[in-house]
Amino acid sequence: MDDSAANSEACSGKKKRGGRYCVAGAPNNTSCKNNSHTVGISMHQFPKDPVVQNKWVKFVQRHRADFHESSVTKYTSLCSAHFEESCYTRKISLDLGKHSKQNKVLIRGSIPTRDSVVPERTDTLTERRKRQVHLK
Repeated sequence: MDDSAANSEACSGKKKRGGRYCVAGAPNNTSCKNNSHTVGISMHQFPKDPVVQNKWVKFVQRHRADFHESSVTKYTSLCSAHFEESCYTRKISLDLGKHSKQNKVLIRGSIPTRDSVVPERTDTLTERRKRQVHLK
């Protein structure tokens, strides 16, 4: 690939590639499109505990019959849209400055229960952000 092709590809605004993808399906044979680049979504690796892992596999099999325990690798993940809010704990990390940040941490042993593939927005859009959304 020459330099002009590389520059035009870089400027074309292609989405980031790579990262983790959610293996869960959803009703009506749709797949979950969330990945580690989806805003407001966190990805969770399948647990190593065989009992909990089996429950996660059964959850995925509800809409993807072809998914089996042998399909689970160290990269297999589910997104946060499939877990209830009660499955998370808040962890506050303090910065050296004035700012502190709350991270949601999945509680060990949590089981996915939501078929939702659309993340729920927890933040409200500012007036400026609403204008930016309309421009796209």
